[in-house]
Amino acid sequence: MTPQENSQLAAAIDQTVSYLNTVRETRWSHRLSQLRSMVEANPEAGATQLLAAMPEFGGLYLTIKSGHNVSERQEMPSNAKLTEMRNALQTLAERQLGR
Repeated sequence: MTPQENSQLAAAIDQTVSYLNTVRETRWSHRLSQLRSMVEANPEAGATQLLAAMPEFGGLYLTIKSGHNVSERQEMPSNAKLTEMRNALQTLAERQLGR
């Protein structure tokens, strides 16, 4: 794993955390922040932990009924954006592990 690839994963996590904060998804924002710290300290272990969290993270659906800061009109595009971010995180974590 090159430092550049490691920083790409960290940057993708930062971007996702920032987005989650804008829609008031504090649980996953906090969890991903912790995983980012792991990626910084031990890239392989952090990537492994991130991949392990992906199935649960994949179940997150942003909706105003769940207290998220999205209107009904924004629900589908907001979740599409979240899916893109999840896919990017998964791809970068897998690349970090040489998969």
